[in-house]
Amino acid sequence: YYLGYTYYDSLAAQMEPTDQEAEAFFDEHVDTYLESGITKDSKTVDVRHILIMPQGATNETIRTETFPEEAWAASKTEAEGILEQWLENPTEEYFAQLANEHSDDGTKDPETGLGITGGLYEGVAQGQMVEAFDAWCFDAARQPGDNGIVETEFGYHIMYFVDSAPLWLEYARNDLMAERSNALLEEVAAKYTFEVDY
Repeated sequence: YYLGYTYYDSLAAQMEPTDQEAEAFFDEHVDTYLESGITKDSKTVDVRHILIMPQGATNETIRTETFPEEAWAASKTEAEGILEQWLENPTEEYFAQLANEHSDDGTKDPETGLGITGGLYEGVAQGQMVEAFDAWCFDAARQPGDNGIVETEFGYHIMYFVDSAPLWLEYARNDLMAERSNALLEEVAAKYTFEVDY
């Protein structure tokens, strides 16, 4: 089994479609993709953020309790200060470091108290995040390196836009690869027949 799977895997790797082949596959099956809401405008984004919740809030209480205006104002001031600090060394690496040190997004290591993801969200599809966060990420003018502060019901998000990727191309590539893989399996199964005695 392991030998066979490794061999199959090596054959499948040789069938990886090019972007042009994936695009041709998408165009050929465009109606099916449109039924799922996937167009050539569909994309995913990679974005980093640093969440500063209202003072006194936790990941549990931010959804169930109301916090005074002073707590929100203090968190906004803190977010603005962190953004200013980052602007002194505006690199993605430094943003990730600040996210690990300051973000309230619930990804902290319990032993060190530091974040472990650098505030990174990868492969975010439109509609996946809360409205204001989503609108900032999917602004048509958004470019790698863009930054800013977005207010949501969870607090203030210091944003850093990493990049975007065409969602439709990824779907088409995966579907074409699945079609090729299935054809390979059928071809091999027809050539090398076997019986199983359960």
